[in-house]
Amino acid sequence: MGRGAIAVPALLVVLLTAACTATDDTAPHDAKSSPAARSGQSVKPVRGSGLDLPAGARLLVPVTEGTADTDLPAFEPVTDAYTVHASCSGAGTVTIVDRKHPDQAPNRVKCDGPITIGQVYTDLVEQALSVHVSKGAATWRIAVVSGTHPM
Repeated sequence: MGRGAIAVPALLVVLLTAACTATDDTAPHDAKSSPAARSGQSVKPVRGSGLDLPAGARLLVPVTEGTADTDLPAFEPVTDAYTVHASCSGAGTVTIVDRKHPDQAPNRVKCDGPITIGQVYTDLVEQALSVHVSKGAATWRIAVVSGTHPM
């Protein structure tokens, strides 16, 4: 089976959860556009957010937080993999969805738990992710980092 058969649609996010301690996050490098919440609520890049980003990581989507459904900026991976770092707090359910494959099952981020870190293997084509909040209130933080990194 070739890589194309198991690309993003089959492996949107291989969710790996690990309890992590907060580290200083790096500044954004490559966001193509600023995030905009569909609800009109402000969504902003965040520094020092405790997402346990690797030192010197190249950010494809800057550290961003919100409380509502949000389309993250589209990005192109630099290699055949990228890593999603996410956390949330509150009673709601937070999921990450591939906007280009909306029929694919969303990937859940466990609120009030450890940081969720997922490595995605894909082709070098534009990626577009959304964050969805349902079943109550939740505050989320997310960043997308180029490549894979030890966890």
